[in-house]
Amino acid sequence: MSLSAPPSETGDHRLVLIGAPASGKGSQAKRLAKKLGIRHLSTGAVIRDHMRRKTELGERCRDTMNEARLVPDEIVMEVVASEIGNHHGGYVLDGFPRTLQQAEMLDDWLDQRVSALTAVISLEVPKEDLEQRVLSRVVCLDCGYPFRLGERVTSVDQACPECGGQLGQRADDNIGMFHQRYGEFEAVTVPVIDYYRRQGLLQTVDGGQLPDEVFTEIENLLDLQPSRS
Repeated sequence: MSLSAPPSETGDHRLVLIGAPASGKGSQAKRLAKKLGIRHLSTGAVIRDHMRRKTELGERCRDTMNEARLVPDEIVMEVVASEIGNHHGGYVLDGFPRTLQQAEMLDDWLDQRVSALTAVISLEVPKEDLEQRVLSRVVCLDCGYPFRLGERVTSVDQACPECGGQLGQRADDNIGMFHQRYGEFEAVTVPVIDYYRRQGLLQTVDGGQLPDEVFTEIENLLDLQPSRS
């Protein structure tokens, strides 16, 4: 797959954020999308929304999601195609592609649209740090924005700083489930990182830094103007 022309400061970026569970890719993807004025697509959030609404797609995903297993590649690609297929402008994909087959399916879909990704950003965080994040992570049950206790919020009883919604913990945020998800990441997603490295698309970021420092490093990699404090 050939690279697209260099994107402008805003609007034309087609990005993938990839990383292990609790690496911070969700919050960084939201922040990056807001800065660039592009679409943020979290496949997990979209699928959970379909499950809440009990759509046909949501019912197909329910059993695998409830057991923290990966949703079949074909269904996830269906979600991505339906969400950005008619979208004009850039986007940042969060949680997709998660498997090598998904990456290949995405390439085929982009080739058919005479398009290409502009960059893939991998957030790298030591496993022991990720474990601590899982224990302290909360998420807005309304907008889906993730937080860590002790940073912008100190209790799940607080309102979401982003939308004012209710905070809570994800059902799979426990150490046992984390180890299962991390094992899946090593088995099926690390090959995706290697796949994009071979294409020359991969950029790596030290995701163990403070969130602002991580975002600054992402800005530098993409040659963006730094955000003001």
